Amino acid sequence: GRYVGNDESGTVQALRDQLESIPQREKAVAEMWKGIAVGIKKDLQNIGRDLETLKGLVGNVNRQLASVSISNLASLRLLIEEWPQWVKLIREITVDDELPLFSNPKAAEAALEGIGRLLADHPRVDLKDLFNLSFEVGTPDGKTYRHEHLDTIESNGTTMAIKVLVNLVLLRGLLGRADVQIPFYLDECSSLDQGNLAAIVSAAR
Repeated sequence: GRYVGNDESGTVQALRDQLESIPQREKAVAEMWKGIAVGIKKDLQNIGRDLETLKGLVGNVNRQLASVSISNLASLRLLIEEWPQWVKLIREITVDDELPLFSNPKAAEAALEGIGRLLADHPRVDLKDLFNLSFEVGTPDGKTYRHEHLDTIESNGTTMAIKVLVNLVLLRGLLGRADVQIPFYLDECSSLDQGNLAAIVSAAR
């Protein structure tokens, strides 16, 4: 009803005008999102730096986990996988802003347009949107398995040991050199074998 003319011909013309203006409107919307991307460029760069910090912390956690023996497992690592649709674009605009001599203006412009398109579908961007975290488990027979969640690791006792050890390592990282003691209660220790129980006690101490 918004485009009804005085007669049928007028209505058809009004509709035709609206259809023909769609590409211009889409271009205007794309420019708007690009402008928003420019406005929050610093915020996006800060999120990118937070991701690099997180990767370093994951590396520290992996080094500590490597020193703990877990029954039935040859190795355990946390894997952080970047989502390229965000990270690649954020790196492009960061290089353009912080290292202009090494930047590619066309690539930076394309990155801003790409971020604008992503913002149209995902108006909110958090650090967690830039990566996926999973677990890589190595078995004594030399095979490697990747798990998106700890609960998918088959052995209940081994899964519990991994959960406790990962949380202990994270807690140790938060406390730093603080001289404190924190008791904790493990209500299903009967499902752990002696090796895992000893590893948990050792790590807890």
